[in-house]
Amino acid sequence: MMNPPSPPKKGKFIVFEGIDGSGKDYHIDRQYKRLLKLGYDVIKTSEPWKSAEGEKARQIANGARGNLTPEEEARIYLTDRIQHTEHLIKPAMEEGKIVLCGRYYYSTMAYQGALGADPVKIREENEKQVPIPDLVLMLKISVYKAMQRIHAVREQIAIGYEKQELLEKVAAILYSIEAPYIHTVDSSGTQFETESKINPLIDEFLKK
Repeated sequence: MMNPPSPPKKGKFIVFEGIDGSGKDYHIDRQYKRLLKLGYDVIKTSEPWKSAEGEKARQIANGARGNLTPEEEARIYLTDRIQHTEHLIKPAMEEGKIVLCGRYYYSTMAYQGALGADPVKIREENEKQVPIPDLVLMLKISVYKAMQRIHAVREQIAIGYEKQELLEKVAAILYSIEAPYIHTVDSSGTQFETESKINPLIDEFLKK
């Protein structure tokens, strides 16, 4: 008698979100290394991805918006995101891997929403076409503190009132997004303090 087929493997999709300066890149890298040491099969990635649309999205993020409307920008991010999930995230999860991702459609809701697009519509369009994360770690920090960090790293870039005003709008949208799987983490303290808050959240999630 043949054995029944094994059930498909199911990985985990964990997203790190937060405004610029909240520490996403640092903490994704720390969790990636920590989970590897614990024996998990884990990969890390980020958005924009490496597609042609992702390159356009990077140019937008760097200020090269041209005549694009916020809605057109959001569609560029979504097109890149669809390719990202189809070519990397979904296959990795089907293999049972843990996927750590820096930024996802919540950033599009916040950044393009701050420019005038409808965050609710952005969310609806994305959730129809790409996977909803299993866990979102929302790294929360004040705009003032975030700008201090950004300025310390990028001293050559002047940070003016207009940029601060935009970031305030971004933060207001991003930190108002709610879902049962979204956990807010205060990242205004030291890297060690923030990591000590993230570790138990991920460990408890992975035990389920």
